[in-house]
Amino acid sequence: MSHHVGLILKKGRSGGSIAAEPETAESTSAGVRDEPAVTSADDVVTEVDDEPVTRERVRERAPKRKSRFLSRQELAQRPEPQWLVERLIPEYGIGQLFGPTYGGKTYAAIDLVMRITTGMGHWIGHTIKLSGPVFYVLMEGGFDFGKRLDAWELRYGRTSDELYVMVEEELNLADAESLEQLAEDVTAVSSTPRLLVIDTQSLAISGVEENDNTGMNEVMQKLKRLSKALGCFVLLVHHTGYATEDRGRGASAQPAALDTIIRIKGSDKDGRKISVPKVKAGREIRDLDFRLEEQRNGWPAFVELSVGDALLQNMSNEDKIIRYLKWNGPLSPPQIADGIDGIAESTARNTCAAMADPEKCPRGEKPKLVIVQVKGRSKFYDIADHLKDADAPDPADL
Repeated sequence: MSHHVGLILKKGRSGGSIAAEPETAESTSAGVRDEPAVTSADDVVTEVDDEPVTRERVRERAPKRKSRFLSRQELAQRPEPQWLVERLIPEYGIGQLFGPTYGGKTYAAIDLVMRITTGMGHWIGHTIKLSGPVFYVLMEGGFDFGKRLDAWELRYGRTSDELYVMVEEELNLADAESLEQLAEDVTAVSSTPRLLVIDTQSLAISGVEENDNTGMNEVMQKLKRLSKALGCFVLLVHHTGYATEDRGRGASAQPAALDTIIRIKGSDKDGRKISVPKVKAGREIRDLDFRLEEQRNGWPAFVELSVGDALLQNMSNEDKIIRYLKWNGPLSPPQIADGIDGIAESTARNTCAAMADPEKCPRGEKPKLVIVQVKGRSKFYDIADHLKDADAPDPADL
C-alpha cells in the first residue's frame, strides 16, 4: 500500500548538506508515521505514488518568475517620470521640507497642499500638474491648524473638499504595522491620493535615534515602499539641523534617500526665503522670497513675493518712503503710512522729519525730503530736488 509523502528539506548549518524530514499523516491505529524508505535526500525531493521527482524536475515544473533586471531596450521603453509639481515634486517618492522653529515650514506646507487640492496652477513658480486628494498627518499643533487653514482660505478665496487631516493620532514610521494602518486609512478615503504629508518627522519615528544612519535609512526605505504602494508622494516636515541650517536635523544619510528637499530660512526681521536644493531629475531653485501675511482672523498665510514685493521688503523705511513719494508725493505721514505696508504712522512721521532736517543728515549730505506744505498740524513732504532725477523703479514695472 503506497501513501503520499511530502519531504521538508532543510539546509544544514554548514550549508552543504540537506536533511530530509518526513511529513505524513499519522496511522490511526498505531499513531506512528507510515513512510516509504528514502535512500538519499540529494536524489529525491518528494515521492508521489512511488514516482520519484528529482530536483531537476522540480525546477522544470516551478513557475517562471520574471527577472527584475531590465534589458537596455526595456529600460529605454520605461515611461517618463510624471510630476506632481513640474520639475519639483515627482508623482511618487519621498521628500523633506525643513526649516527652523517658527520659520514658516507648516505654513509653506499648507500653501502647497491647498493649491494641489483646489486646482491652483502654480506653487513657487512651478506648474502643478496633478490635483486631487491630499492627506495631512498632524503630529502636533492640532489646536490651531484649523485657524491656519482659515487664514489661507481668507487670503486666496478658495476652500478645499479634498484635504483630509489626521490630528495627533499615533504613528510610527519605523513600524511596518503602523505604516500598514496608515495606508489603510488613506485608501479607505481615496484610491488616488496625490500627496501624504507627515508633520513633523521627529514625532513620527518613535524608537529610532534620528542621528543613526542605519535606523533612518530603514525608515526611508519603508517610506519608499509606502509611496509606491499608495502611488503618491510622501513629504516629511522637519526641523533644521543644530550645527547647520543647510540640511534637516539628524542622520547625515537622509539627503541621499530623498527625492526632493525644500528649505525654509529667515525671519520677519531678516526676510523669509524658500529654496529647493535637491530635486532628482528636476531643477533646483535658489532662494525665493515669501512672507507670512496676517489675515482678518489674526493668523498668517504663506504669500509668495513678486520681484517688486521682494524689493520693497528688503528696502529700509527711508528708501520705501522716498520711492513712494517719487510717484505719489507730496504726502503727509498718515497718507504715507496708508500707502506702504508695514510702516506705522508714527514711523512715517519720525522718518520723514529726520530726512527733512539738515542737522540730522550725515556730514556732506543734503536733506532727502522737503516740507512743501503745512495744513494745521499736518506737514506734507516731497523728495528733494537733487533726488528727483535719480533712477527709481516705476511701480508698474515691478
